[in-house]
Amino acid sequence: MTVQGKDVDQRVPSVEGRAAMSEANVKIVKDAYAAYGTGDHSAGLAMMTPDVTWESVGQEHDYPTFGEVRRGREGVKRVLAAISDGLEFTAFEPQEFYPSGDKVFVLGYFAGNMRAGARSVKSKFVQIFTLRDGKISGYSEFQDTGAVGRAFRDD
Repeated sequence: MTVQGKDVDQRVPSVEGRAAMSEANVKIVKDAYAAYGTGDHSAGLAMMTPDVTWESVGQEHDYPTFGEVRRGREGVKRVLAAISDGLEFTAFEPQEFYPSGDKVFVLGYFAGNMRAGARSVKSKFVQIFTLRDGKISGYSEFQDTGAVGRAFRDD
């Protein structure tokens, strides 16, 4: 087919092909959760592209890991260390996985205590993983930033 004078490939993956890709993407995300859940951060980082982007949506004044987009595996390693330094999880439960093209949307719940002052926090979350060539190439997280900020600031 030609569009605006250019040949365009009309091939679209079959329904079966899209379903297989979607299920493969969900497995990669679940494997990454499992690696981090057992403390195997090296395995988790190996599941990411070298140019991965990582973002926890929010304002940095609410919590130090909010707002800035981290780039590369080293950026992810630093942000995960900062989260671990600041928050002791008492629950972390990815509950529902929804694949769509190159993305996997995860709905879940977490609870924990801030290490400074032991104030508790809990929130539902939505985490969006983008995958490329069998690896995680992007991550965005949405949660109750107000609850996290209040626990961090002791409001």
